[in-house]
Amino acid sequence: ERPVVFSGCCRMRISSFCSCLVKLCLTWTSCKKLQKDIDAVFIKHTLQIFMSSVEAIRQSSQQHQQENGLGRGREAE
Repeated sequence: ERPVVFSGCCRMRISSFCSCLVKLCLTWTSCKKLQKDIDAVFIKHTLQIFMSSVEAIRQSSQQHQQENGLGRGREAE
């Protein structure tokens, strides 16, 4: 039962998570517990995406700094 709820809700937007869970869960308490599990997974997943994009931005800005630094270095000579 749980994977069905999970896969059904994962495709939906965040805002509809709870209404989706309410419809699929038999009781509100099991629903709240399930939502906590899904939130944890979702937050972890979002954090991974965020961290990887931050890392990509950091690397590209470092590259620009190096390129700019070389340009300035030549000008100084």
